[in-house]
Amino acid sequence: MSTMPEGNLHTVVQSLTYSHVGQAIDSMRRSYDLAVSKNTGYEKMSAHQFAMSSIMHGFCFLESLVNDLGYKLLFNKDSDEYISEENRDFLLKKLASNWNMTRSVDKITFLLEKLDLDAMSEIQKQKIAEINNLRNILMHGSSYNTTMLLEPIGENSWEVHDQEDSVDWSKKFSANKFNSPVNLDYSDAKKCLETILNVCKQFYSKHSIGLSVSTSYPDGNYKAFYGEEINFDELLQLPAK
Repeated sequence: MSTMPEGNLHTVVQSLTYSHVGQAIDSMRRSYDLAVSKNTGYEKMSAHQFAMSSIMHGFCFLESLVNDLGYKLLFNKDSDEYISEENRDFLLKKLASNWNMTRSVDKITFLLEKLDLDAMSEIQKQKIAEINNLRNILMHGSSYNTTMLLEPIGENSWEVHDQEDSVDWSKKFSANKFNSPVNLDYSDAKKCLETILNVCKQFYSKHSIGLSVSTSYPDGNYKAFYGEEINFDELLQLPAK
Protein backbone atom coordinates (compact mmCIF):
# COMPACT_ATOMS: atom_id res chain seq x y z
CA MET A 1 0.00 0.00 0.00
CA SER A 2 1.41 3.38 -0.99
CA THR A 3 2.08 5.82 1.84
CA MET A 4 1.76 8.78 -0.53
CA PRO A 5 -1.67 10.00 -1.71
CA GLU A 6 -2.53 9.19 -5.29
CA GLY A 7 -5.58 10.99 -6.61
CA ASN A 8 -8.50 12.14 -4.48
CA LEU A 9 -8.98 8.90 -2.49
CA HIS A 10 -6.35 7.63 -0.07
CA THR A 11 -6.65 4.67 2.32
CA VAL A 12 -4.56 4.21 5.46
CA VAL A 13 -4.54 1.43 8.05
CA GLN A 14 -5.50 2.67 11.54
CA SER A 15 -4.15 1.15 14.74
CA LEU A 16 -4.20 2.08 18.44
CA THR A 17 -0.71 0.66 18.96
CA TYR A 18 1.01 3.96 19.65
CA SER A 19 -1.76 5.36 21.83
CA HIS A 20 -1.56 2.31 24.10
CA VAL A 21 2.22 2.37 24.53
CA GLY A 22 2.22 6.08 25.38
CA GLN A 23 -0.57 5.62 27.90
CA ALA A 24 1.20 2.62 29.46
CA ILE A 25 4.43 4.56 29.99
CA ASP A 26 2.67 7.67 31.32
CA SER A 27 0.67 5.55 33.78
CA MET A 28 3.80 3.75 34.99
CA ARG A 29 5.51 7.10 35.64
CA ARG A 30 2.47 8.50 37.46
CA SER A 31 2.28 5.36 39.61
CA TYR A 32 5.91 5.80 40.60
CA ASP A 33 5.55 9.49 41.48
CA LEU A 34 2.51 8.81 43.63
CA ALA A 35 4.18 5.84 45.35
CA VAL A 36 7.23 7.94 46.20
CA SER A 37 5.20 10.76 47.74
CA LYS A 38 2.52 8.56 49.35
CA ASN A 39 1.37 11.38 51.63
CA THR A 40 -2.22 10.22 51.76
CA GLY A 41 -4.22 7.04 51.40
CA TYR A 42 -5.68 8.46 48.20
CA GLU A 43 -2.23 8.81 46.65
CA LYS A 44 -1.42 5.20 47.55
CA MET A 45 -4.70 4.12 45.98
CA SER A 46 -4.01 6.15 42.83
CA ALA A 47 -0.50 4.68 42.56
CA HIS A 48 -2.06 1.21 42.48
CA GLN A 49 -4.70 2.26 39.94
CA PHE A 50 -2.13 3.80 37.60
CA ALA A 51 -0.05 0.61 37.85
CA MET A 52 -3.07 -1.45 36.79
CA SER A 53 -3.74 0.97 33.93
CA SER A 54 -0.13 0.70 32.75
CA ILE A 55 -0.23 -3.10 32.72
CA MET A 56 -3.50 -3.22 30.80
CA HIS A 57 -2.44 -0.61 28.24
CA GLY A 58 0.97 -2.26 27.92
CA PHE A 59 -0.60 -5.55 26.91
CA CYS A 60 -3.07 -3.73 24.65
CA PHE A 61 -0.03 -2.21 22.91
CA LEU A 62 1.38 -5.69 22.33
CA GLU A 63 -1.93 -7.02 21.04
CA SER A 64 -2.44 -4.00 18.78
CA LEU A 65 1.02 -4.38 17.26
CA VAL A 66 0.61 -8.11 16.71
CA ASN A 67 -2.84 -7.68 15.18
CA ASP A 68 -1.58 -4.87 12.95
CA LEU A 69 1.22 -7.06 11.60
CA GLY A 70 -1.18 -9.99 11.24
CA TYR A 71 -3.60 -7.74 9.34
CA LYS A 72 -0.90 -6.85 6.83
CA LEU A 73 0.08 -10.47 6.29
CA LEU A 74 -3.28 -12.23 6.35
CA PHE A 75 -6.18 -9.83 5.75
CA ASN A 76 -5.19 -6.64 3.92
CA LYS A 77 -4.99 -7.50 0.24
CA ASP A 78 -3.52 -4.07 -0.53
CA SER A 79 -0.53 -4.68 1.72
CA ASP A 80 2.86 -5.42 0.16
CA GLU A 81 3.31 -8.20 2.76
CA TYR A 82 -0.07 -9.86 2.08
CA ILE A 83 0.13 -13.66 1.70
CA SER A 84 -2.31 -14.65 -1.04
CA GLU A 85 -4.68 -17.59 -0.56
CA GLU A 86 -2.85 -19.73 -3.11
CA ASN A 87 0.37 -19.34 -1.12
CA ARG A 88 -1.14 -20.50 2.17
CA ASP A 89 -0.85 -24.04 3.43
CA PHE A 90 -3.52 -25.72 5.54
CA LEU A 91 -2.09 -24.56 8.88
CA LEU A 92 -1.81 -20.95 7.74
CA LYS A 93 -5.39 -20.97 6.46
CA LYS A 94 -6.52 -22.39 9.82
CA LEU A 95 -4.57 -19.73 11.71
CA ALA A 96 -6.12 -16.95 9.62
CA SER A 97 -9.65 -18.26 10.16
CA ASN A 98 -9.06 -18.45 13.94
CA TRP A 99 -6.90 -15.34 14.30
CA ASN A 100 -9.12 -13.56 16.82
CA MET A 101 -9.25 -16.66 19.03
CA THR A 102 -5.51 -17.38 18.91
CA ARG A 103 -3.34 -16.68 21.98
CA SER A 104 -1.07 -13.67 21.74
CA VAL A 105 2.04 -15.75 22.39
CA ASP A 106 1.14 -18.01 19.44
CA LYS A 107 0.54 -15.00 17.19
CA ILE A 108 3.94 -13.60 18.13
CA THR A 109 5.59 -16.98 17.44
CA PHE A 110 3.99 -17.09 13.99
CA LEU A 111 4.97 -13.51 13.11
CA LEU A 112 8.60 -13.94 14.19
CA GLU A 113 8.90 -17.06 12.06
CA LYS A 114 7.10 -15.59 9.04
CA LEU A 115 9.17 -12.38 9.15
CA ASP A 116 12.41 -14.38 9.51
CA LEU A 117 13.19 -13.05 12.99
CA ASP A 118 14.67 -14.82 16.01
CA ALA A 119 12.26 -16.96 18.00
CA MET A 120 11.30 -16.05 21.56
CA SER A 121 13.13 -17.84 24.34
CA GLU A 122 11.12 -20.10 26.62
CA ILE A 123 11.39 -17.59 29.46
CA GLN A 124 10.06 -14.84 27.18
CA LYS A 125 7.12 -17.03 26.23
CA GLN A 126 6.40 -17.73 29.89
CA LYS A 127 6.61 -14.06 30.83
CA ILE A 128 4.27 -13.01 28.01
CA ALA A 129 1.80 -15.75 28.96
CA GLU A 130 1.87 -14.57 32.59
CA ILE A 131 1.34 -10.93 31.57
CA ASN A 132 -1.59 -12.08 29.44
CA ASN A 133 -3.00 -13.92 32.47
CA LEU A 134 -2.53 -10.89 34.73
CA ARG A 135 -4.25 -8.65 32.17
CA ASN A 136 -7.20 -11.05 32.10
CA ILE A 137 -7.42 -11.02 35.89
CA LEU A 138 -7.46 -7.21 35.91
CA MET A 139 -9.91 -6.88 33.03
CA HIS A 140 -12.41 -9.57 33.98
CA GLY A 141 -12.01 -9.62 37.74
CA SER A 142 -11.00 -12.69 39.73
CA SER A 143 -11.91 -12.86 43.41
CA TYR A 144 -9.83 -14.65 46.02
CA ASN A 145 -9.52 -14.82 49.82
CA THR A 146 -6.91 -13.20 52.05
CA THR A 147 -6.63 -14.58 55.59
CA MET A 148 -4.98 -12.24 58.12
CA LEU A 149 -3.51 -12.81 61.58
CA LEU A 150 -4.70 -9.80 63.62
CA GLU A 151 -3.90 -8.30 67.00
CA PRO A 152 -6.28 -5.76 68.55
CA ILE A 153 -4.44 -2.50 69.31
CA GLY A 154 -7.37 -0.30 70.25
CA GLU A 155 -11.05 0.23 69.75
CA ASN A 156 -11.97 -0.94 66.25
CA SER A 157 -8.27 -1.09 65.36
CA TRP A 158 -5.98 -4.06 64.60
CA GLU A 159 -2.41 -4.71 63.63
CA VAL A 160 -1.80 -7.25 60.84
CA HIS A 161 0.99 -9.64 61.79
CA ASP A 162 0.73 -11.98 58.82
CA GLN A 163 -1.51 -12.73 55.88
CA GLU A 164 -1.95 -15.38 53.22
CA ASP A 165 -3.91 -15.39 49.95
CA SER A 166 -5.91 -18.35 48.69
CA VAL A 167 -3.90 -18.09 45.44
CA ASP A 168 -0.16 -18.79 45.40
CA TRP A 169 0.95 -15.81 43.30
CA SER A 170 4.62 -16.86 43.43
CA LYS A 171 3.71 -20.00 41.47
CA LYS A 172 1.17 -18.31 39.22
CA PHE A 173 3.67 -15.61 38.23
CA SER A 174 6.92 -17.48 38.79
CA ALA A 175 8.74 -15.86 35.84
CA ASN A 176 7.70 -12.24 36.45
CA LYS A 177 7.33 -12.39 40.25
CA PHE A 178 4.41 -9.96 40.24
CA ASN A 179 2.80 -8.72 43.41
CA SER A 180 -0.74 -9.88 44.11
CA PRO A 181 -3.41 -8.03 42.06
CA VAL A 182 -4.47 -5.79 44.97
CA ASN A 183 -0.83 -4.84 45.65
CA LEU A 184 0.37 -4.11 42.13
CA ASP A 185 2.66 -1.09 41.89
CA TYR A 186 4.93 0.71 39.42
CA SER A 187 7.55 -2.06 39.66
CA ASP A 188 5.05 -4.56 38.23
CA ALA A 189 4.12 -2.13 35.47
CA LYS A 190 7.78 -1.64 34.58
CA LYS A 191 8.39 -5.39 34.47
CA CYS A 192 5.52 -5.75 32.01
CA LEU A 193 6.74 -2.98 29.74
CA GLU A 194 10.34 -4.19 29.81
CA THR A 195 9.29 -7.68 28.74
CA ILE A 196 6.83 -6.50 26.08
CA LEU A 197 9.20 -3.98 24.52
CA ASN A 198 12.04 -6.50 24.54
CA VAL A 199 9.89 -9.04 22.68
CA CYS A 200 8.71 -6.40 20.21
CA LYS A 201 12.19 -4.97 19.64
CA GLN A 202 12.86 -7.23 16.66
CA PHE A 203 9.81 -6.00 14.79
CA TYR A 204 11.17 -2.46 14.97
CA SER A 205 14.90 -3.11 14.61
CA LYS A 206 14.83 -5.32 11.52
CA HIS A 207 11.89 -3.84 9.67
CA SER A 208 11.10 -0.33 8.54
CA ILE A 209 7.90 0.20 10.53
CA GLY A 210 9.59 1.95 13.48
CA LEU A 211 8.10 2.65 16.90
CA SER A 212 6.82 6.16 17.58
CA VAL A 213 6.09 7.01 21.21
CA SER A 214 4.42 10.19 22.44
CA THR A 215 4.25 10.67 26.21
CA SER A 216 2.82 13.51 28.27
CA TYR A 217 4.13 12.83 31.79
CA PRO A 218 6.03 14.41 33.42
CA ASP A 219 6.56 16.46 30.24
CA GLY A 220 5.39 16.13 26.67
CA ASN A 221 7.91 14.15 24.66
CA TYR A 222 8.21 12.28 21.36
CA LYS A 223 10.67 9.54 20.48
CA ALA A 224 11.11 7.30 17.45
CA PHE A 225 12.88 3.95 17.51
CA TYR A 226 14.11 2.03 14.48
CA GLY A 227 17.26 0.36 13.19
CA GLU A 228 19.54 -2.34 14.54
CA GLU A 229 20.51 -0.83 17.90
CA ILE A 230 17.23 -0.03 19.65
CA ASN A 231 17.52 0.81 23.34
CA PHE A 232 14.39 1.45 25.40
CA ASP A 233 16.22 2.32 28.65
CA GLU A 234 15.49 6.04 28.42
CA LEU A 235 11.86 5.39 27.55
CA LEU A 236 11.45 3.20 30.63
CA GLN A 237 13.32 5.56 32.94
CA LEU A 238 11.30 6.62 35.97
CA PRO A 239 10.89 10.33 36.83
CA ALA A 240 13.56 11.84 39.04
CA LYS A 241 12.61 12.05 42.72
